[in-house]
Amino acid sequence: MELLLPNFEDTLKTKIIGHPLYIYTQLDSTQTTAKILAENGAKEGATILAYSQKKGTGRNGKKWFSPEGGVWFTVILRPSFSLEQTNIINVIFTTACAEVLHSFKISKPTIKWPNDILINGKKICGILTQTKSGNDIEYALVGVGINLNAGIKDFPKELNNTATSLGNETGKRIKLDEFLTLLLEKIEKYYLMLKNGKSKTIQAEWEKFSLIGT
Repeated sequence: MELLLPNFEDTLKTKIIGHPLYIYTQLDSTQTTAKILAENGAKEGATILAYSQKKGTGRNGKKWFSPEGGVWFTVILRPSFSLEQTNIINVIFTTACAEVLHSFKISKPTIKWPNDILINGKKICGILTQTKSGNDIEYALVGVGINLNAGIKDFPKELNNTATSLGNETGKRIKLDEFLTLLLEKIEKYYLMLKNGKSKTIQAEWEKFSLIGT
């Protein structure tokens, strides 16, 4: 698998997301590592990326198949809004992922609330948001898992009919560094919009891909 360039973080145009960027060959879970970093004061925007995960998990503790050839990362956020507003984090991340996937000229992605993105009914992406809070949110860990280059033969048999990858959909191998650049910049775009009070605009973009109401 192609490795990211050592100076990848320096090429990002983002101001928050991806700074700093921690890159690992393999982790049990980027969420677990992110939690340790967050508890030790990691700043907002710190992003933990692994080329593969041994114990990747999705919503409700379900195992997430995450071999080399995918996009597996967690972003640490320290938002200033209340716990009741945390759903907007999923809206931001699912919308950003759907838009970037769609930019590769594939069938329109659909967002299955709260955290899955599908292509023609097959899962290509999952989001996992975990928070630590009191009266307000101390931090949020937003995990992103995207099947980037895995082929059908790479998936476990039980996933053959329910999962796909961007490589499968395009018929091309996707460069991880280029994809990640697009995605982190898109996430930051929407996160800054949220900070500037534009949640209704974000919601409108999310609705373009959402299965709710269709």
